[in-house]
Amino acid sequence: MTSFSGPTDQPDYAHTRGELGLSSAGRLLATRQLHPPKPSHPFEKFLDCHSTTGQTSTAKMTKGTSSFGKRHNKTHTLCRRCGRRSLHIQKHECSSCGYPSAKTRKYNWSEKAKRRKTVGTGRCRYLKDVSRRFKNGFQTGAPKGARGPTSKSE
Repeated sequence: MTSFSGPTDQPDYAHTRGELGLSSAGRLLATRQLHPPKPSHPFEKFLDCHSTTGQTSTAKMTKGTSSFGKRHNKTHTLCRRCGRRSLHIQKHECSSCGYPSAKTRKYNWSEKAKRRKTVGTGRCRYLKDVSRRFKNGFQTGAPKGARGPTSKSE
């Protein structure tokens, strides 16, 4: 039995002295449950409180497929050459026509895309006149009657 010597601030450690009938392993386990070891650094206490090792969360921080639905900023805007929404804002390069490069982007691995974009699918504003001018030998200047009377020098 323990003798009572008066009120103290110390807790009763009867379970550690073997008076509860515990084995040495049981006493050690009971001691750890009542008094966990104190962290040596204040930041370790913070980590103990905020650790996620034992918790399972449903939301994972990934960069893959699950995160693409959460993105709402535009990466592409309208291209001034082809008019498609393919001009990358940060790269300032069109993924459809290759603007601002001088030559239009085209690849042989896509025959359909070449048919869609080739010469003759648009207005042909300049090419409509070329065939007519070719027939007359690309004449330039005013017509003969509009030049005025011709002076005959004899």
